[in-house]
Amino acid sequence: MKSFSLGLVFGTCAGLVFSLFKDQNGDRLGTNLKSNLIDTKNDATNLQQSLEKAKEAANRLNENLPAAERAINDIEDDVKNYQDHTKYALNEIQYHTDQIKNKLDSSSKEKNN
Repeated sequence: MKSFSLGLVFGTCAGLVFSLFKDQNGDRLGTNLKSNLIDTKNDATNLQQSLEKAKEAANRLNENLPAAERAINDIEDDVKNYQDHTKYALNEIQYHTDQIKNKLDSSSKEKNN
């Protein structure tokens, strides 16, 4: 831990001295660091706000989930009832189709004989 503290102090001092130098345009090197630091702070604020919005959306989803589950169950029941109803109707149609086919086949055989 002592080495870490010593390294932190040394790095801070070196950064401070380095920021006092000027580049080829005459601008101090630390100027860019300040704007980067401000941008990082803004990004952190935006991240915090986004996390709060995500938590709020998750809470709303949890509140609405039971209603959505009931709606899905109601739709499933409606689909099952419709399938049962259409199954009965299709069986009736198939039965009448088979009767007509049998009559046509028997009348066709009578004509051929």
